[in-house]
Amino acid sequence: MPATSHFLLCCGLLAGVMANQAAQAGQTQQQVLVLQLCIAEQASERVEARVTTPLERVLQTLPRLTGMDAVSAHGGASFTLRFEDGPNEQDRKDVEDALARSRAKREMLVLSHSLQLATPRPDGLPASPAGCAVHKGLGGSA
Repeated sequence: MPATSHFLLCCGLLAGVMANQAAQAGQTQQQVLVLQLCIAEQASERVEARVTTPLERVLQTLPRLTGMDAVSAHGGASFTLRFEDGPNEQDRKDVEDALARSRAKREMLVLSHSLQLATPRPDGLPASPAGCAVHKGLGGSA
């Protein structure tokens, strides 16, 4: 293959890749709700068994939920919730109601929780409950 043809082929491939990336960048990512719980110093295995798994069961019953990822850590849990056509105010209320009626909240001392609208992480991983260490430092140990 002559050098000119090879160069043109490479330029064509590069242009196609760049056009695909530009098209993907132009698409808006659907937002998600991120629920983070800070729990009085508990081992991640206990958080998983007594909070994350039971709360996942309750959250899975939400009417417009299309997907969920959860992470358990020492002293916290985080849930990334995806809804049909993106979350709305009713979805937010449904999540708060699910948390309020969840046995998991009563079984472990939930120091605080937050529910925020967010853009999904580019790597597709769920959010981690990183803010809990700061809260525990302020609230003391239980």
